[in-house]
Amino acid sequence: MKRTSLAAFLCLPIVGAPVAADEGFPTLKVDFLADARVTLADGEPSWFKDWLGKGRYGGTHWAGNDVEELRLAEVSAVARAEINWDFSAFVHAKFDHEQNKPVDLVEAYLKFKPAPKSSLAYEARLGLMFPHISRENIGFAWTTPYTITPSAINSWVGEEVRALALEGKATYQTGAHSLSLTAAIFGFNDPAGTLLAFRGWALNDYKVGAFSQLPLADLPSIGADSDFLNKQPLCSSDQ
Repeated sequence: MKRTSLAAFLCLPIVGAPVAADEGFPTLKVDFLADARVTLADGEPSWFKDWLGKGRYGGTHWAGNDVEELRLAEVSAVARAEINWDFSAFVHAKFDHEQNKPVDLVEAYLKFKPAPKSSLAYEARLGLMFPHISRENIGFAWTTPYTITPSAINSWVGEEVRALALEGKATYQTGAHSLSLTAAIFGFNDPAGTLLAFRGWALNDYKVGAFSQLPLADLPSIGADSDFLNKQPLCSSDQ
């Protein structure tokens, strides 16, 4: 599949006024991301259209028929609340045309990060979150500053890897070097791997909302009446 994409990003910060005059807490800041694209794609339709294409956007049912569209890929709102010197809250909600919920949560967690008093620093997060495993999606609203379409493994992280977790991190700093150790107790992510088993790898920059479902191609081998992979958890798909 060949694709030409032009992405336009818009970030609008809205800063809430401090409520507590003495310490300046709590404070609230809300930023928005709007991503609009012009795409030109050929080949088979995308798996988002219940077909077998491996990209986010595809062509028509017959190869060679290009589909050119102007589309709104994403509107995200990211809220950061500073509760006091140690505690903060983070919420990322998203709207797009692919997800089956009008607005859905991407992340929402409470963070504890006290000021370090020695070379050893601690922090913790509690809530719905991405694990710290991506070296690509380090931008605003879990975007990548390097390319529109990340790697296949990072695409899969955005699709399926999300957890309700209690995560703790300890960092030892010595001069210009540091060493960190992160551990977590998590759940809510049992169906992770369903898409890889049924669909295989894909390439897209899509972030699935916590309560949204993803489609699968209506094939006999993976349909509701199939004996193939019939024990694979299906709660992340419509099939």
